[in-house]
Amino acid sequence: MCEITFVNHSSVIISSGDIRLLCDPWIEGTAFNNGWNLIAPSRFGPEDYRHITHIWFSHEHPDHFHPPSLKQVPQDVRPHIEVLYQATRDRKVIDYCAKQGFRTRELKPYARTELGADFHVTCGPVPFYDSWLLIETAGKRLLNLNDCEINNRPQAAKVRRQIGAGPIEVLLTQFSYARHIGEPEHRESRVQAARAILDRVIAQTLEIRPQYVIPFASFIYFCHPENLWLNDSVNPPALAAERITRETSAIPIVMYPLTFGRLARLTTMPPL
Repeated sequence: MCEITFVNHSSVIISSGDIRLLCDPWIEGTAFNNGWNLIAPSRFGPEDYRHITHIWFSHEHPDHFHPPSLKQVPQDVRPHIEVLYQATRDRKVIDYCAKQGFRTRELKPYARTELGADFHVTCGPVPFYDSWLLIETAGKRLLNLNDCEINNRPQAAKVRRQIGAGPIEVLLTQFSYARHIGEPEHRESRVQAARAILDRVIAQTLEIRPQYVIPFASFIYFCHPENLWLNDSVNPPALAAERITRETSAIPIVMYPLTFGRLARLTTMPPL
């Protein structure tokens, strides 16, 4: 049985057998110099790390690799959690986690890596610093693209070739913009950027052909007085779900931060 649990923003737990893989934990507090905040509090707390066996970070941006959240892990729990990160020349992230007391493992590009019985991951780097993760467990294949710059169908087709043959049951991908766009008076630029993100979701879905799409990695708001105006054109998750339903054959699943718990038990979804 494979289970997906939503934590917040771009963080989910993939559970199967004895493995509980936590992706990109940003649990509380702000990111990007107090410029971003979570739209809802996390119900995941420090003691919940006791049930985690692995943590994967997609890239070094602080809404994905969030050191304050990592420091919340109880000291006695850290040696029992293995941190996974793409192989990099500088080793900054992996070395930082080792110094914090975690076990660590670098993931070589496109190498299928066993985490436990019937649980494998494959990490694919995306220029210039991001990465995706393919999870294979319990006869299912899940692809976590987080906010990788996979912007069009040719780029998505390349990822499809990299992950190999076989169906993808679940695709997780960003549904709204997450950067500075123009100045307050340039709202049309943000409207276009928001539309481009949804176009990207559709391109990814059409090429990767998942059965389900989970729009995530956008559950934030711009919270600093100097950037509040950036919130004026962000996509609501319902809009992403509507376009996925209308333009693809995939089934959207929208996650809600305030209802932390068992989101999706793949064995009890509609027949795969």
